[in-house]
Amino acid sequence: MRIILGSRLFKKAEFDEESELEKAVSSNPSVVFGEEVIYIPQKAIETVGGAGTVPDGIVINPPAERWYIVEVELARHGTWGHIAQQVSRQIVAADNPRTKKETLKTVLSLIQVTLLRW
Repeated sequence: MRIILGSRLFKKAEFDEESELEKAVSSNPSVVFGEEVIYIPQKAIETVGGAGTVPDGIVINPPAERWYIVEVELARHGTWGHIAQQVSRQIVAADNPRTKKETLKTVLSLIQVTLLRW
């Protein structure tokens, strides 16, 4: 299967290990999420009650004024027994004011480092 989007050609890829897929996503955030995103790789977050989780990344889309949690999973891991549990914890943790504050600090730091390189 192939998908053509503009001048880009996408081919279906099979991944044996989740780590392969995670690397493909984290190495190509602008292809996966769009040109103007800021990608923050694995960062521990926790719920107000202290339950921790580590999503594969966080994507900030400044033009859309939105941010997203990234969880890369192989379909064979099972939706309800594995994936839904992880995503549920991450949604609750994302609502934690401390998580939001720490994410903002990380993004501002990344922007500052980028500006200093110019």
